[in-house]
Amino acid sequence: MSLSGKVGLVTGGAQGIGRAVVESLLNSSVKVAVVDQNQEVGHECQVQLDAKYGEGNCTFIQCDITDGDKLKDAFQRTVDLYGRLDYVVNNAGINNENDWEKTIQVNLTSVVKGTYLALDHMSKEHGKSGGVVINVSSMAAFLHSPHQPVYTATKYGVIGFTRAIAVGKTHTHAHTHTHPPPPPTHTHTHTHTHTHTHVVEVCSCSGINVFRQSSQLVVNRPFLHLCALETNGWKYQADDREAQLFTQWALSH
Repeated sequence: MSLSGKVGLVTGGAQGIGRAVVESLLNSSVKVAVVDQNQEVGHECQVQLDAKYGEGNCTFIQCDITDGDKLKDAFQRTVDLYGRLDYVVNNAGINNENDWEKTIQVNLTSVVKGTYLALDHMSKEHGKSGGVVINVSSMAAFLHSPHQPVYTATKYGVIGFTRAIAVGKTHTHAHTHTHPPPPPTHTHTHTHTHTHTHVVEVCSCSGINVFRQSSQLVVNRPFLHLCALETNGWKYQADDREAQLFTQWALSH
């Protein structure tokens, strides 16, 4: 399925995995709203992307995603600018055990808010044409890392929330993209929701080495595949290192 002409919104999109997601979408002729709290990095990102992909294909929106009103405004600005919304990637995340309340707000609460906003703008239940929501989790949710218990809990929560909303929402696809635990310099997480009911999880079979190769390598094919996903499972191959999507269940109404 071609992604050309569609519109996406990526939180934490100015750097790291989020930036890689943005570029993957732009490479597929998707217009993208880059939502990020860091204004300086965000503006620099847009300048670079405009030079590479041409002006008008992406826009930077400065936003503190823990502020519900500002996040809602970012969604509305995207729709006002491009006329539609097809893909939402709830990617922004932090790993700060000292400020654990902030970690919960960014990693879990904002994912919940972003998912419901995505449903408002894309769900057929609301008279829209459907779309995909990608919420990014982490293998830390399964490894139960003792040095990052709150981060682990938030990533586990992302998976649980996505599973639950997949069952509870008719005509809504829900997918969970799970990457290996991030090195200290990477603090991003993601999850997906579609217009039918599917729950999918990504598990790296080669561990942290896949993640460390590059954000673009890890992101490109898996995310584009999930955006066009019409089946319940697939395998992603990167330099002979396999990552699989395991379907937990598929329900249709």
